[in-house]
Amino acid sequence: MSRKEIIRGKRIGFREVLKSDLPLLSKWTKDPYLAYLVDIKNPLSVDYLRKWLDAVKKDFTRRIYAITLNRTGRNIGIIGISDYANREHGGCLTMFIGDARDRGKGYAREAMLLFLNHYFNVWNLNRIFVIVDADNSAAIRLYEYCGMIREGTLREYEEYKKGYVDKHIMALNKTEFDELKYS
Repeated sequence: MSRKEIIRGKRIGFREVLKSDLPLLSKWTKDPYLAYLVDIKNPLSVDYLRKWLDAVKKDFTRRIYAITLNRTGRNIGIIGISDYANREHGGCLTMFIGDARDRGKGYAREAMLLFLNHYFNVWNLNRIFVIVDADNSAAIRLYEYCGMIREGTLREYEEYKKGYVDKHIMALNKTEFDELKYS
């Protein structure tokens, strides 16, 4: 497979996820904080991730990309969309910056805006949404910065550490994105 970037921004780019990325992804799933934020209940093995990647590549309703630094090509995270069957309904966004050392540097913001621009203006989707933990204030601030609006709360949606956590549904449509100053 090629390491060719599919989408390129100022500091980061997106390329296909390669089998050679899977040991790094497996390592990231062992970070309890990241696992909590992205709803991973147990660390994921390379074998499990290989099967997952094969399934994603066969599923036309899902796309997943490695977020890479343009300067070095190093994979710093994952961004993707699932559940998009047609442009009117859009899809569900997933994104994370894997290594804590790469967080807080604006990479997630750049990745979000690059991704939204691509999917609204190249793929012509009408709507993109996320489901985010109600207590994940950093992600909520990022999504709000990118124009997403909280549409509702899924109360006590998921069990976590002998209790239940709320999730917010946040979304953005193409018209709203086009009105933003950075689209």
